[in-house]
Amino acid sequence: MRTHHLPIQGATCQGCANKIRTALGAVPGADEIQVDLDEQTVTVRGDARPEALTRALAESGYGVKPAPEPEPESESEGSDSARSGGDKRSRKLIAHLYANCNNQKCQYY
Repeated sequence: MRTHHLPIQGATCQGCANKIRTALGAVPGADEIQVDLDEQTVTVRGDARPEALTRALAESGYGVKPAPEPEPESESEGSDSARSGGDKRSRKLIAHLYANCNNQKCQYY
């Protein structure tokens, strides 16, 4: 049995945690699911494929935190435009994640 640790984003309350547990529980091979809201992580034990877990999180309205982007080697390679596009996508994703929380006790509701 494997253990997967997924850094998540957008989960702020027990309603969010329940939604994540339900989504990941539907993935074949996900036997134990623990959501840590303080650390913004999900731990899944079982033989589930990491791609299936990530897809289930995205479909439930939450996402796995992206890995930090490496620093560009030179400024002349158009890194500013790539970085600003990434920031715009991140803002849209965060807005989408917060909009999908239906728990009235959530601090972002």
